[in-house]
Amino acid sequence: MRIGIYGGSFSPPHLGHVRLAEEFLRVSELDRLIIVPAGNPPHKMIDGGADAKMRLEMCRAAFSELSDRVEISDFEAFRTDPCYTVDTLRHFSGEVELFMLCGSDMFLTLDRWREPAEIFSLCTVVCGARVDDPVVRSELISAEKAYSKRFGAKCIIMDIDPVEVSSTGLRRDLGMGIKPEGLCDGVFDIIEKYGLYGYKRNVDEN
Repeated sequence: MRIGIYGGSFSPPHLGHVRLAEEFLRVSELDRLIIVPAGNPPHKMIDGGADAKMRLEMCRAAFSELSDRVEISDFEAFRTDPCYTVDTLRHFSGEVELFMLCGSDMFLTLDRWREPAEIFSLCTVVCGARVDDPVVRSELISAEKAYSKRFGAKCIIMDIDPVEVSSTGLRRDLGMGIKPEGLCDGVFDIIEKYGLYGYKRNVDEN
């Protein structure tokens, strides 16, 4: 069975995340895709004040119509100790073939993550690369060759037409009371219901 792992803060999950997941499913021919919202990432803070429970709920809404092959995991979400990528891969490993999705910035630093040799031994790393950025693509190819030589890594560079949306920009707009593009209706409904990211509905909205 081919299992994909897609982790991240998802604060909030947006249409760019969904697009990446769609391509990940297709390119890697996955039998199942597991979305893993972070709980207590060792190297960053979760921005925006949405707790793990809310981010799990938003992820269920964001990815609900994508495929019956997608599930949302709370493996990392409620851990109080830092959870590293290698821990998550160990958890989901077994009699399966694992694939892990990551962005370009993450891919270029994988050799500096905790236990990179084991990360590469546990999974095929799939990197989402913008088709309109040849400079970054060249860097990714160089990194792929280095990982293959040093770790025997299996990597796939996946070309994507990016959806121009960022979690930072969404949080900024929401904090100003603006309903931004880039969110599915289900995610926005949750944000509005709980007032996440400082969102308060503009009384002048029609």
